[in-house]
Amino acid sequence: MITFIIGFMDRTNVGCAIPSVGSELVLTSVAPGFASGVLLPRNDIAQHIRGGLADRGYGKVLITVTTAPWGIAGLAQV
Repeated sequence: MITFIIGFMDRTNVGCAIPSVGSELVLTSVAPGFASGVLLPRNDIAQHIRGGLADRGYGKVLITVTTAPWGIAGLAQV
């Protein structure tokens, strides 16, 4: 459930950031569409890998390994 929430937040953040980033960087409408389209296959592949690891009993390790770098990256941006 936690990895699903993290994946949902990732897709939501990209969807919210595309309009402002596109206007600031003067991108055509093709570039943000391509950027959001690139994330879909990556998320699908990652979801299958995470699901397989969680089924094998590595759920707690998976959550630690994915959320620790995410937290560090979030702190580094501040």
